[in-house]
Amino acid sequence: MNTPTPRTDAAVKLTFAAGHNTVCPNFARELERELADQTKRFHDEIVRRQGTERNNYELNLKERDHLLGLLAIEREKVRLLRSALENLADEQNGAPLERHRDEWQAAMDEARDALAATEGAK
Repeated sequence: MNTPTPRTDAAVKLTFAAGHNTVCPNFARELERELADQTKRFHDEIVRRQGTERNNYELNLKERDHLLGLLAIEREKVRLLRSALENLADEQNGAPLERHRDEWQAAMDEARDALAATEGAK
């Protein structure tokens, strides 16, 4: 059962007051026009939202690809640094002079700590 609204109640009262048994055609056309306008607004909003979501999805894909590229570059840098530190540690046979032993040992300890800290980033 349809619940009357103030607009339809007013139209029915006008129609019966004028002696007609049907709702006035102008009012029906106005309601149809409003319904068509509202339907078009809803449709346009749905299309707009879908377009926004699609654009956001495409932007997210581009951002993800960009970040993956940056990650690959950073991983390559870590790989190169690890390789250089491993080579340095392998090539060192001891302090070149006894008076530099403490500095040499500190540098070797730092290289080994860096290697240990990046163990999972090979």
